[in-house]
Amino acid sequence: MRSFLYYIIWTILLGVIFYFGTMFHLNLKASMSYDANYIPYLLYVILFPIVVGMLLRLPKTIHVLRGNQQKSYDWIKLLAINIPIILFLFIPIINYTSEILPYFLIQPFMLVDNIVLMTIAGIVFGYVILDCIKTKAV
Repeated sequence: MRSFLYYIIWTILLGVIFYFGTMFHLNLKASMSYDANYIPYLLYVILFPIVVGMLLRLPKTIHVLRGNQQKSYDWIKLLAINIPIILFLFIPIINYTSEILPYFLIQPFMLVDNIVLMTIAGIVFGYVILDCIKTKAV
């Protein structure tokens, strides 16, 4: 019963975070249309899903960290999954801020206004960061 209550409270907390995150997203989108400053909007679109992914994994990570076993971090998994995701997530920012790289080099990697893919990639990124914490058998 205690774990059921814990998960219900955690789900309500995630719902509240999603609600306020969506409201902030809409405010940033509206302000972006007025002043044409895309960087805060793009940073939010990148960073909020990463935080959500970490929050989704947090209950299991707390359970792993509470154990008395020795902990380790799976760096190979982290690098193998998250380096391609980082490159994918930051291409829009590179596109808007870089004058060094020509557009024709970046354009094939740009998925125009595809926020859904960036959101999924960010959630996976955040989830994998905490998923790499493992316990070792002593």
